[in-house]
Amino acid sequence: MYIRLEKIRFNSFLNDLKKAVDNFEKLIAKKDYNNDNFVTTFKDLKNMYTNYLYEQKEFEDNQKTLEEYVKKINPFIQKAKEFKNEKDKNKENRVKKLLTRAEKFLNDKDQEPKKEGFDNIGILRLITEGKYLETTFKKELK
Repeated sequence: MYIRLEKIRFNSFLNDLKKAVDNFEKLIAKKDYNNDNFVTTFKDLKNMYTNYLYEQKEFEDNQKTLEEYVKKINPFIQKAKEFKNEKDKNKENRVKKLLTRAEKFLNDKDQEPKKEGFDNIGILRLITEGKYLETTFKKELK
């Protein structure tokens, strides 16, 4: 299993955000609004929030793309379950393997939203897998 870089990055972001908010609250408590630290901390918070929104938007867009691939692949799965080729057993075996891979893809896709943070790497991996499955099914089920 590979390290979830996005999850680590997201947790790091949350820690940085917490520190910046704590610093900001301390400066507000001191009523030290003319301090350079106040302005810097405010800019840091604003940048972090902007990055957070960007990552959230990217994640949501990736989820929509993933859903499109799931919709495209489902009809192929039905065809693959019914696929028989008396002349070419090799092709039949390839379709069976592809079907197993597609079922794993759908299972992984169902697990993805349960992970913490915006796991864009995980979702991009699934999108790539969906694209591969779609093109391979088209080729094999002709």
